[in-house]
Amino acid sequence: NYFTPWESEIEEGKKAWQEYSALKRDKRAQGLQLSSDEIAHLMDKGIPRIRTQFMADAPLYRFDKGFRSRQEFQQFIAGKFRKDWWYHRSHDGKIYGSLERYKKDMIDSLGGVGCILEHSLFKATGLTSWEGLLWNHFGSFEKSKKDAKITKAQRGGLTNVPNRRFALWWSPTINRSNIFAGFAVQIPTTGIFMHGKLTAIQKSLIGAFDKNRWSRIHAGVVGDIAKKLLSEECQELLRSREVSVEQIHPHKPFTFKASMADIILTAVDRFQVSTDPSLLIDSADVYGKREAQRFWIDVQLRWGNYDNHNVAMYARQKFTEYTTDRSSKYPSSAGVVIAIDLAYCCVSAFGYWIPELKGLMQRLISAVNTSNMQLTELRDLLKRALQLQTANPTESNLTTSNFAELFSDGLTTWIVDDSQTRF
Repeated sequence: NYFTPWESEIEEGKKAWQEYSALKRDKRAQGLQLSSDEIAHLMDKGIPRIRTQFMADAPLYRFDKGFRSRQEFQQFIAGKFRKDWWYHRSHDGKIYGSLERYKKDMIDSLGGVGCILEHSLFKATGLTSWEGLLWNHFGSFEKSKKDAKITKAQRGGLTNVPNRRFALWWSPTINRSNIFAGFAVQIPTTGIFMHGKLTAIQKSLIGAFDKNRWSRIHAGVVGDIAKKLLSEECQELLRSREVSVEQIHPHKPFTFKASMADIILTAVDRFQVSTDPSLLIDSADVYGKREAQRFWIDVQLRWGNYDNHNVAMYARQKFTEYTTDRSSKYPSSAGVVIAIDLAYCCVSAFGYWIPELKGLMQRLISAVNTSNMQLTELRDLLKRALQLQTANPTESNLTTSNFAELFSDGLTTWIVDDSQTRF
């Protein structure tokens, strides 16, 4: 039972009013006034609630005669059933029970906050914690049109804005094959598949990945990985003499029938290759007599949903498909497929490995996933589309749009040489 029985409510109310009267009498004898902080534990007790004594209009309540009778006639004026007909908000206070315990039990029954957020785009925004997260219910566009002189149809169209925001937030749960049966349709120039005619979600995702943003994210991730592998320290560690970024087809980032290498490493002599393919997190690799002159890296982007966001399984599946497909173009049999799920902000890799590459790749991918400029720009865009903000705002991340602010007038610029950074 989430509500206190009336017998207990009345008894506790009498005790609360007696304690309040005693405290008030003592303060008056001392020539002081009783503050609300001193009786914070009594504010929501008593019938009527003691909180009503501290309202702005409290001195006028004793002149408000017949408010019970007027309240009886409110049902005829409102024209609908009034669920709060049995009490007066100003005179009685909120005398219904608190539903905080009910709210807690409901969250626990749904698996907790973490499980609920797994159904949403929370991880796609790059936020590390839900605490302090604020949902702006009314955007700037809606506020600007609130008092504007617009037609009834235009004002009705404003409801599409929060509806679209709601659909985008829960899109990993809504847009999946278990909900909508039929063929999946791919959004052009992206790797996102729509499992139903979801116009609101589709428009939001098209806006998020406009101007070939999917391809730019792929190119940015490949460039960051290649840049780190080109450092002298990494080349000495892996015993590679050349790291080259391949010229790929413009449609490669969002084509899933076949693939090709994005980065190719050429060995000083020959690379020693693991006997069996394994995941990035596996540690029991065995190196035998297998060798290769060239080693390739293939970066794959995806947009997962609630039923299908196991990125490790996806990396294994794509590695198996592409290496057995004759139309895929890989320079050798030794290589790895790196899979990045943009909707759930997780990364994994699967394939054959060379000595020291797995530990290096774990640190490298983690750094790229958190600091890549194109990924940061996408996450900031999704936060603006969802109108999410934190209670403690921090300095904005570095993106392609605010990169020029580093060199604006009035700012001290620090040139940092990170060529000798250790990973």
